Amino acid sequence: MTPQSLLWITALASVMMTLVAMSLMRSGIPGTRLLVWANLAVIGALVLSPLQQVPSIPAVFTIVLANALMASGLVLVYSAACRFFGYTAARPIWYGAIGMVSGGIAAFYYLWPSLAARVAIASLFAAAVCMAVAIHIYRHRPLGRPVYPYAFTIGVAAFAAVGYTLRAVVYLSGVESPQASLMSATTWNAIFLTVGVLIMPSLTIGMIMMVHDRMLADREREANVDELTHAATRKAWWSAAQRCLRATERSGKPMSLLMLDIDLFKQLNDTYGHGGGDAVLKHLAALGRAVLRPEDLLGRFGGEEFVVLFSATAEADAAAMTQRWVEAVRITPCAYDGKILNYTFSAGLTTWKRGDTLQALVQRADLALYASKADGRDRVTLRTA
Repeated sequence: MTPQSLLWITALASVMMTLVAMSLMRSGIPGTRLLVWANLAVIGALVLSPLQQVPSIPAVFTIVLANALMASGLVLVYSAACRFFGYTAARPIWYGAIGMVSGGIAAFYYLWPSLAARVAIASLFAAAVCMAVAIHIYRHRPLGRPVYPYAFTIGVAAFAAVGYTLRAVVYLSGVESPQASLMSATTWNAIFLTVGVLIMPSLTIGMIMMVHDRMLADREREANVDELTHAATRKAWWSAAQRCLRATERSGKPMSLLMLDIDLFKQLNDTYGHGGGDAVLKHLAALGRAVLRPEDLLGRFGGEEFVVLFSATAEADAAAMTQRWVEAVRITPCAYDGKILNYTFSAGLTTWKRGDTLQALVQRADLALYASKADGRDRVTLRTA
């Protein structure tokens, strides 16, 4: 297969990757639009490069512009990776670098003709950008998410950096004939072009996998985290609590469960509107996170009702933490729309006994909560049976 054919195949592969990337632009995931532009720039470079064999087309298009577009495409991939993780690439620096690469390519074509110098400039710049992509993704990859999408993209970028560096060494050392054209069917050209065919489509596939993982993470967050209070949703809390209960049954360690409800919440809504009610819910959850430990599982059961699972925690310790939460609400009023909203909550607390199901624990804590309401609100009631 000729070098021209390989470049055309790569261009077609990049067109397909562009269409896939364009389908993801509506997701709103940062970086997808830049990824599309990156592929379009590379497609332009791949279309122009084979035309070096056409004498009527000036080299400023087939060599200088083609290399500038390839460099721009790789920089746009790096910019897409930065934007994906919430960062912005230093555009003036990269624009200047692209300009220097283009100027170097032009100088070593028109002023001091040297194929080896042109290849070295383009290859070392591409190697630096690809390594920057690999390092940036490695540093900012999300913890707790599947490793594969990020490892794949890092691997492709690092492999590309090594390949581009080797290409520069081969041409600068004279291993490849200095009289050879990049469109010549030499062994080294075939090797580097074959590897090059894979790089941009593979980087795009990696970025697309990262985008899909981000979309999945967003959907999981929507399903598992209450948007208003950032507590676990009822379904997510129940699933996590069942796992904690199984661990407690195996270990025999204590476990406590708290049910709480904001007192006279309907009056707050009637007086201050739903915005005021939402502010109180957020305020309560924020104070709870400040009091509770990272291992305590806070969930919103519905409306103004919350639940907390204290793993490996005896009743006395759970009661002490709950009381600190009560006191925090008393001394830290909620500010909303220039007003101070004072509120309290009532709670019921119970402790796991061998043989208890999660449903039994919730029902017992709920009965204790109703006892708190009946006794005048703004208090915690313990129930052991």
